Amino acid sequence: MNLAPFIDHTNLSPTATSKDIDQLCKEALEYNFASVCVHSVWAQHIIAQLKGSVASCVVVDFPFGAAPTSHRTKVAADLSESGVQELDIVVPLGLVLSGNWLEVERDLKEIRENTLQSCLKLILETCYLSDDDKRFLAKMASGMGYDFVKTSTGFGPSGATEADVTILKNSVYPWTEVKASGGIKSTWKAHCMIKAGASRIGTSRGIDLIMDEGTHA
Repeated sequence: MNLAPFIDHTNLSPTATSKDIDQLCKEALEYNFASVCVHSVWAQHIIAQLKGSVASCVVVDFPFGAAPTSHRTKVAADLSESGVQELDIVVPLGLVLSGNWLEVERDLKEIRENTLQSCLKLILETCYLSDDDKRFLAKMASGMGYDFVKTSTGFGPSGATEADVTILKNSVYPWTEVKASGGIKSTWKAHCMIKAGASRIGTSRGIDLIMDEGTHA
C-alpha cells in the first residue's frame, strides 16, 4: 500500500522557519502527500507553495483548545475565507472535561457554520477522554458535518492508538472519516492505523515512513 496519499505532512514546531516550511512543501509535492499541516502564521506561505496540488492544512487553537468560542470561530473563519482547504481544530478540552456539553455543542456548531468551504478535522485529544466521551464527541461532530475526527495533537501524554481509531470509526456517520495522529513513527504503525479505520495519518515523519515503506516493498 502506498502511504503517501494518507499522510498529512506536518511541521508544528514553534521554531520552524520559512526554510523548514519550504522544505515541507517541496517534499509534499514530490511524494504527493494528502496535505501540508502547519501553524496559521504559515497559511498563505503554503497556499502559494502548493498551488492546490497538495491540500493546505492549518491548525486552530492548537494544542490546548483553550480559547473562547468567539476567538476560535473568527480564526477558523478567517483562515477558511483566505483559502485554507483544511482546518484541524482542537476540541474545547476544558469544557469537555467539565461535562459542559451544551457549550461544547455551541462551540463546534458555530465553527462549522462559519467554515463551510473548508474540510474540518476535530482533534479530540483522546488520551484525556473516556471511551464514552470519545464516542459522544465523535458522533456529535459527525452529526454537525465535520469531515474528520482526529485522535490527538501529538503534544499530549500519549498519541494515537488502534483502539481509539476503531472507537471513532464506529461512532461516526458514513460521511465522517478518522485521522490518526500522535506518535506514528513507523510504517508498521501507520498501516495498523489504516487497518483500524483511519484514512489520514498526521505525522512529522512522512519522509521516514515513505522511505521505510520502500525498503519493505
